[in-house]
Amino acid sequence: MPPGGDLPADTSVKWLQPTGGGTVSVKTAPADIDSASNLISIFGSANSGKSTIMNHLSETTAFPRQGGTKGCDVTPTLCQLPGCSSSLAFADTEGIGSNGGHDFDVMLFTPLMLSSSVTLFNWKGGFKKNDILNMMSIVIDATDKMDVGNAQEMVGGHLHILLRDSAPSERLQDMLLTQENEPGSERRDDIREQLKVSFASVTVWGIPAPLDSASALQSSFDLSECKADYQKQVNSLRSSIIKQVAAPKLFGSAALRPGNLFDAATEVITELNNGAVMTPLDQIREKLR
Repeated sequence: MPPGGDLPADTSVKWLQPTGGGTVSVKTAPADIDSASNLISIFGSANSGKSTIMNHLSETTAFPRQGGTKGCDVTPTLCQLPGCSSSLAFADTEGIGSNGGHDFDVMLFTPLMLSSSVTLFNWKGGFKKNDILNMMSIVIDATDKMDVGNAQEMVGGHLHILLRDSAPSERLQDMLLTQENEPGSERRDDIREQLKVSFASVTVWGIPAPLDSASALQSSFDLSECKADYQKQVNSLRSSIIKQVAAPKLFGSAALRPGNLFDAATEVITELNNGAVMTPLDQIREKLR
C-alpha cells in the first residue's frame, strides 16, 4: 500500500456497506464512474472465484482476491473494453450467506438486479442443479421486492450463469433451465420460470479451471497466464457482454442515463432500509428524471 495508506489507483472502492441489523449504507459513487451507462455485477457463493473472473472480464486488477468482499465494491474508474462504445462499471459482491442471512442477500441483490445491464451468477461445486437453482432463488425474493405497477416488464438485464471448473457444453443450458414438469421438480421449475420472466436473456456457461495447480489459485494471476480453454471462454463471455451493453440499461421501461445509474440503486436501498415491503419503480423513475 502506498505511503499515507491510500489504495492503489486501480483498487476497487466500497459502494454498498453492511451496517448490521440487515441494512445497507450507500457510499458515494466514485466521481470517475458516476457517468457509467452500464453496470456489470456478479453474485454467488464465497470463495468461488468471483473477483478473479471480474478482474479478467474488466481487464483490470481492481478486485483483490484475498480477504473477501464485504457488501459491494466497484471499479474506481470507467472500464473501456476493446470494441465496446459504452461506459462500463463492474461490481463485485460478497458471497451469498456470508453476512448471516437470506434477507440481507436480497437487500444487497435487489438494487444490483435493477441497475445492472448484465448480471453474472457464479457457481463452483459441480453440476448440482438443485443447489444451483436454490441459491438463485434470491432472484424470486428480489423480484417480489419490486412493485412494477400495472406494467408487465422485466426488471433485470441479461443474466449469465457461470459454472466454474466445468467443460463448455451446449447441453448445460437445457440441463439447468429446461422445465422438468415432474413430481418433485415444482420448486426448480418455479425458479426457472422466474428467471425467464425477470431477465432479458439467460445464458449458461461452462468455465474451465483457469490453472492446473490448485495452489496457484491462492495468488493473483493475469488472464494471459491461464489455460487456453479458460481464456477462450472468458473472451467469448466478454464479447457477449459487449454486445449486450450496446444500449443503456432499462430501469423498468425507462433508460438509465449516464449519471443516474448509481442514484437509481441508492433510491432502492433507501426504500428497503426504511422497511418498504415493495419498491415502487414508478416513484423512483420520477426522481431520476
